[in-house]
Amino acid sequence: MMKSRIVETAASSGESRSRMRRTAGLAASAFAACALASVPLMGCQSEEPAAPEVQQDGQTAIDSTKMRGAAEGHPAPDAVLELLDGSTKSIADYQGGVTVLSFWATWCPYCIKEMPDLQKVKENYPETNVVLVNCGEEEGLVSDFVAQHDYGFDWALDLDFDAQRAYPTSGIPYTVVIDAEGVVTKIFAGSGPDMYSKFEQAVKEAAA
Repeated sequence: MMKSRIVETAASSGESRSRMRRTAGLAASAFAACALASVPLMGCQSEEPAAPEVQQDGQTAIDSTKMRGAAEGHPAPDAVLELLDGSTKSIADYQGGVTVLSFWATWCPYCIKEMPDLQKVKENYPETNVVLVNCGEEEGLVSDFVAQHDYGFDWALDLDFDAQRAYPTSGIPYTVVIDAEGVVTKIFAGSGPDMYSKFEQAVKEAAA
């Protein structure tokens, strides 16, 4: 009788361990799926990230210009852009059409890598404004880069980081999609594989 109970207990223990292994396996699979679904976009550290200032009493004070920022579902911050052709244009001037505003620099490989995807957006959706805002580099350096690439963007300089302060971010590329009414509909903080499909979807949603 006692031997029978021991056998039953061992069998029950084996079934319990089997259930635990199955549960652990399902949990591991779910974790792996979530991890893959949340792979972050990659980018470069900005030369002048927007950061709060610390007062002498240790309290944090945020500069009023840095309190601004893009947020999905909210009006896009405005800023005056100095275009590479010498003219000036504010971000608000693009209102009336979908605008893709991307902050970049020549030293940022992720920025350069996604430019063909942005160019494809411009070619397939020619009514979309694609504006590339360079972060703090000299005009000559930017002009040389533009001359070596056949892209149909509006190229803007931001030597004093005024536009970047309006869209504070600690890294680039930083791409904001704005609808015809001037509302931010999508933000891409960084870059990753197959950005064209992501940009295209965002442009379609902004135009809907």
